[in-house]
Amino acid sequence: MEHVFEAEVIPYAMWFKLWGDLLRGSCVFAFIDNEAAKACWVAGFAHSDVVRRVIHNGTKLEAELDIHPFFARVPTHSNYGDDPSRGPFEKLRRLGASRMMVDDRMVTLLCTT
Repeated sequence: MEHVFEAEVIPYAMWFKLWGDLLRGSCVFAFIDNEAAKACWVAGFAHSDVVRRVIHNGTKLEAELDIHPFFARVPTHSNYGDDPSRGPFEKLRRLGASRMMVDDRMVTLLCTT
């Protein structure tokens, strides 16, 4: 079973787990290159049980951290996260980015609790 849709929704919620202290009290722009994922975050709802849990956990973290989001679509060619989602990291390394490995337990928590 493929989980492409779920993988498009999870990164926004993961921000708060990884950088919540830096984002606390902020207005953030969330650029998402998948219309369905963006629509779920805007609506705060999804038909998929897993995505519904991710949205619940993400919006709960938003509230706890006093985050105020604005969701917009980013075209794939402008999305710095597109190449890494397919494996290549060279472009971001040239720009000075460092790679962060995310523990599978974090993803599991976002999808199950």
